[in-house]
Amino acid sequence: MSIKVFSYKNKKIKKIFINNNYFDWLNVGDLNLIRIWRNNQKKILRQNKNINTKNQKNYFKNFYKQNCLKKKPQNILFALKDKKLIGYGGLTNISWENRRAEVSFLLNTKISKKKIYKFYFLKFLKIISKFSFRVLNLNKIYTETFTYRKAHIKLLVKSGFNKETCLISHYYKNNKFIHAIIHSKFRKY
Repeated sequence: MSIKVFSYKNKKIKKIFINNNYFDWLNVGDLNLIRIWRNNQKKILRQNKNINTKNQKNYFKNFYKQNCLKKKPQNILFALKDKKLIGYGGLTNISWENRRAEVSFLLNTKISKKKIYKFYFLKFLKIISKFSFRVLNLNKIYTETFTYRKAHIKLLVKSGFNKETCLISHYYKNNKFIHAIIHSKFRKY
C-alpha cells in the first residue's frame, strides 16, 4: 500500500492506494454518478427523495467546497477509484468538540449487488478507522444502518464495530416504519 500525504486545510490527509484502488478527493466530475447511485439506492439510505442535477451541483458548490476550506470541516468525503470512480465515503456529522463522526459509504449500484462489495467495504472501514483515530484524533466513529441490511451489519461487526443501540421505528420509508441500529468503534488508547 503506497501513501501520498497532502493537506486538507491544516490536517494531513493521505491518498491511499490498495493495488489499483485509491481514495481521492471528490470533484465536480464525480457528482452525476454519485447522484445516480444515491437515487438508485434510496432503499438503504436515509434519503427519501430523488436528488436532481441542480440540487447536487448546489450541494457541491455551496456546502462541500466551502466545507473543505474550514479548519474543522463538518464532512470529509473521499472518492473510491479503480481507474474510474466506483464509490465514495468518509466522515459526516463530525463533532470536533466531542471527537466523533459518522461513517458514510456507498458504491456503484452494480458493484453493491456483488460479493466485491464485501472487499471494498472492509478495506474502507479499515482505512477510515485508521484515518479517524490516528490522523484526526477522534475518539469514536459510528454508523446508522437499517436492520434489514443483515450482510452489511455482519461486515461492521467483523470490522470491530459494536452494536450500541437500536432505534425503534426511527424512519418512515415505503409506507412503513423501520428500525435502525447504531454501531460504534472506539479509539484504543
